Amino acid sequence: LEPDIYSFNFLGHSGKFIITKDKKVAIQNQENIRIEPIFTGTDQATIDMFKITDDQGNQFFFKDKESTESNTGTNLAISSWCISKIYTQLGDSIQYNYANDQTWQVTLGDIHQQFNAYCTNSGFFSTTDAGNSYMNQTLQSIDFTGGQLQFSFDNLRDDLQTSRKLNAIKIYKKLPDGTLVYLKESDLYYSYFNSQLVGVDKLQYERLRLDSVRDLSGSVILPPYKFTYNSAPDNSNSGKRSFSADHWGYYNGVYNPSFLPSEQLIFTATNGRENYLNYEGADRYPSGSCIIFSLQSITYPTGGSTELTYEQNDYDPDNDYKGPTEWVQQETVTTTSSIHVNARGTTNGSLDLSNIYPIIPQGIQGQNLTASIGFRSSNNDGNVNHRGANGTLGKIYFTFLGNTIDIMSSSLDCGVNSPVCSMSSDYSISQQTSYPWTAYIDPSVGTDFQDINVTFTYQVRRNVQNAQQNNHSLLAGGLRITAITDYGIDHSVIKKRKFEYGVSRPDDNGVPQYYTWGRLMSPPNYVRAVGVTYTPFLTVQWCRQLSIFGSSNTFLTSASQGNCIGYDTVMEYTIDPQNGGLDGKTRYVFHNLPDTILTYNQMRFPGLPNIGDNLNGSLINKTIYAGNASRFNKVREDFNYYSLKNRKIYF
Repeated sequence: LEPDIYSFNFLGHSGKFIITKDKKVAIQNQENIRIEPIFTGTDQATIDMFKITDDQGNQFFFKDKESTESNTGTNLAISSWCISKIYTQLGDSIQYNYANDQTWQVTLGDIHQQFNAYCTNSGFFSTTDAGNSYMNQTLQSIDFTGGQLQFSFDNLRDDLQTSRKLNAIKIYKKLPDGTLVYLKESDLYYSYFNSQLVGVDKLQYERLRLDSVRDLSGSVILPPYKFTYNSAPDNSNSGKRSFSADHWGYYNGVYNPSFLPSEQLIFTATNGRENYLNYEGADRYPSGSCIIFSLQSITYPTGGSTELTYEQNDYDPDNDYKGPTEWVQQETVTTTSSIHVNARGTTNGSLDLSNIYPIIPQGIQGQNLTASIGFRSSNNDGNVNHRGANGTLGKIYFTFLGNTIDIMSSSLDCGVNSPVCSMSSDYSISQQTSYPWTAYIDPSVGTDFQDINVTFTYQVRRNVQNAQQNNHSLLAGGLRITAITDYGIDHSVIKKRKFEYGVSRPDDNGVPQYYTWGRLMSPPNYVRAVGVTYTPFLTVQWCRQLSIFGSSNTFLTSASQGNCIGYDTVMEYTIDPQNGGLDGKTRYVFHNLPDTILTYNQMRFPGLPNIGDNLNGSLINKTIYAGNASRFNKVREDFNYYSLKNRKIYF
């Protein structure tokens, strides 16, 4: 059995860990913290709380629990441990206080879809689970030395059942006798994304949106912080369980009938025969619609503002995989091979059909190759001189697979006043190999005959990735920031920063080259071979089934950092607001390697993670430059060094 994976996120620390069989904690990524689970119960098997100590000696206690259960009323379990108390190295304490009114936030069930083929249980299947409910554990206040924060909530939500939203944060001063004195507060104001859609289920389509935050103290009320957001050209399919989602779950604006993606692949069935599956499913590719609901700008109480500009992530589909690809996406395309013979005498050659697809097994009716042959003359009357009464059988011909087509053949179509006599022949190719051909033009044939021209038309299969000709990047899920621009009250540019992203990779000569795309951390995989047993006629039989799922069998984000695309280098440019030119830059270099893909002989169980590089996301180098585009001078350069101590395999 594999262990549970726990996630933590508090005060600048985040990551994942497991608890080993001897109840020790193994942290996945590089964090200078110590995590201690505190067990309870007679068998010491239940986790009562977690204690975390950072490298400064601060201690964090996570004891207040949130619970979840199925909407069927079963499977009650602890889903998270909330921070309860902090003891600082200076002896101060911070206490977090929660309230539980025994109400539950109800969520909709997930949709599970599957397509099976090449076995008894074939076809499309879709089910929806009951969903889960989460206990409303609400943070009420935080007590600290000399003061208290209070949080005000209500349960008026259109987008979630019996959930809460934060309305205000109030700050109090605490007197020596414990009396609280009100100082100020921040009030939060909301509306909903998709509220303009008419006749839709609000629980499905609406999402709470923070519109503004206003600070006030007594009768002093400041102008608010205001937030605006991006929209997509069409958000009619942007429901929470909409099928209009890319591989990474971002909205792509495409109407899809299901989650099952299109798949083109080769599957070896129970009888050992290769089958080409071309499943026409959902379009799960990213689009610019993923910008929907993202933050566009912030307007400050002073009247100034900040605007964010984005672009989509992208990656190199041919060089980003680290490890085997169990299910290579393939496609069948029509291709042609041509033969041109004008030399007198016998000309021999071969046609390479090692990649023809599909093949036609011997004994099966069908054709998979067409040969179009043309006997061409230099003028409209040339072929007349070599056909009929003017011709001789065996002077001009073409032979392929034992079939000889002579210029004297009555099956040729010569047309009227045409310099070409032509015909087509269909063939059945049963093996992927090379096949010989022979062309003959008798040396006595005059110059009025030009040549024999043959074009073979057939289908081949090829990897979709390798078919990206002269296009070395594909779009990935999510956005990256390309510019942050600060404006004054008159909308003049006060400050602007631009960002460029890329990876470094050696060329064929080992020289590092810079490319303007990222690395895909983990490729999607929706296909699995399943061993199925069934009992026809009281005899147990085994069948190798192909299954396509609506969600990826693998994690689509880095196992160690959680991002779907990683970048080796990020360049930050400072723009001169007066002339728009460059005014300094900073270069960040990160440790960035894709997850190592594990192979399960095409029978990988859903949810099994790949092996992430624990140093991913670590800043290796930061270099600051002053100057402009004509000359940059290095001002400062910092290097960080890391080591991996924990390489033990626990399970």
